[in-house]
Amino acid sequence: MKVRISVKLIVISVLLLTVPTFFTGLTAYNISKKRLDEAGMINLKNNAHMAIALIDVLNKEVEEGTLTIEQAQEQVKKTILGPKQADGTRPITEQFNLGKYGYLFILDTKGKALGHPTIEGKEMWDATSANGEFFVREQIEAAKAGGGYSYFEYNLPNSEEVEQKITYSEQSPHWGWIVSAGSYMSSFNEGAKEIAMKIVLTFAISLVLGIVIILYFSRHISRPLKMIAGQLNKIASGDLSVSPLQFHMRGKDEVDELTMSSNAMVENLKDLVGRIIMSSQNVAAASQEISATTEEIAAGGVEQSTTVHAVNELFKEHSMAINVVAQNAEMAAELSDLTQQNAIQGGQDVKESVQAMNHLSNQVSRLQQESEQIGEIIEVIDEIARQTNLLALNAAIEAARAGEHGKGFSVVAGEVRKLAERSGEATKRIAGIIKGMQQNMEQSVHSVNGAVVLTEQTGHNFNKILDQVVDMARQVTEIAAASEEQAAQTQEMLHSIESISVVSHESAAAAQQTASSSQELARLAEELNEMVSNFKLQA
Repeated sequence: MKVRISVKLIVISVLLLTVPTFFTGLTAYNISKKRLDEAGMINLKNNAHMAIALIDVLNKEVEEGTLTIEQAQEQVKKTILGPKQADGTRPITEQFNLGKYGYLFILDTKGKALGHPTIEGKEMWDATSANGEFFVREQIEAAKAGGGYSYFEYNLPNSEEVEQKITYSEQSPHWGWIVSAGSYMSSFNEGAKEIAMKIVLTFAISLVLGIVIILYFSRHISRPLKMIAGQLNKIASGDLSVSPLQFHMRGKDEVDELTMSSNAMVENLKDLVGRIIMSSQNVAAASQEISATTEEIAAGGVEQSTTVHAVNELFKEHSMAINVVAQNAEMAAELSDLTQQNAIQGGQDVKESVQAMNHLSNQVSRLQQESEQIGEIIEVIDEIARQTNLLALNAAIEAARAGEHGKGFSVVAGEVRKLAERSGEATKRIAGIIKGMQQNMEQSVHSVNGAVVLTEQTGHNFNKILDQVVDMARQVTEIAAASEEQAAQTQEMLHSIESISVVSHESAAAAQQTASSSQELARLAEELNEMVSNFKLQA
């Protein structure tokens, strides 16, 4: 459904006017009602305190003997209510302002109404409110607690209407009386209702005035917009012969600026369409010339693309050869690194061999020294065996002299001599073996020393080989790096040639596309010329 802009403006303006006003009024009403309720509660409390103060004054007179307690109590009732009538009721005095239906009354701690406008002398302990609450009991409990407020629902006098009622109750220190001041909440916030009515009235007046003003301004906005829309509809149908808008324009707001801009747009469109007609004719002629030229460029581009493709194939073969050289150089560099590592390991092994040979030479020399010591020990053993043999011979001679008594000793001496002879022979054999060992050890020492010298020479030769291998590995690495760099440069050149080839293809394709586009442009120029010829520039 199409909604006029004037309606939209009215709706939006009314909402902007009503919503803030409504919430402002509601807030003001609630605040005023709350303040009036608080003032009414304070008024109840103050009136109850005044009644208790009156009890204190009259109680002093009772204590002084100027009044009896009955007289004093009746005086309090007359003061806060009024004199007792013949029907047992009391009027509500205007001395205490507690609202339309508010009054003071007196209870004892058991709920009996000691002073009341209508029910004086009745038991109220079991009295209930409209919602079933024992409100008298609550008043007594609040009074005993030091004073407090009670809330309950109760009928208005001579009416079925129920409203909330509030009482303030406090117990006097004399006579056991509980003084209560009660009234309906509506008596306190009656002024808030008047404020609410004034707010509603103000809101209604503001709404009417606002709508009138909004209607005026919406007409000021919508009428020019409607005229501009009609002008634009004619332009959309191809009629540029429309006349400028001829109503009073002050140029003071956006609507006037929009009107002037619309008139300027019409004039600019007329000029633009005229120029387009001329330009479309020129474009059609120029596009034909461009089409012919681009066809020649496309033919040259195809030939150039073929030549670049041939050069590209040659560079691919060259690049493959360089890549093979680079791979071989890289493998040679890896072999050189491996040879260098093996040479380093061989040098280390030779060094360890020299150390082992030196250690072996030291061990053989020590063994030779120990064998010489063994030879000396064997000589001592041989000397001992020889002396033992002499002693055994002397013992045999002495045993022969002893005759029969020396036979046993002679046998022992013979055995000792045999043992000494065997020890001497064994010692000689061991000495021969030791001498052979010493000769072999001397030869081993000479051989080991020779091997040590040869091993040291081998180590020196390995170091020379290692230096040569390191130098060769460095050279091979440089060759590999150079080969890789050359391969990278060749690959980059190959990419450049491929890019040239691609560009050549694209140029040829673009030239062909340009030729096609030029022909299409000529066709579009003709169509554009036909389209703009539909515009009506003159009235």
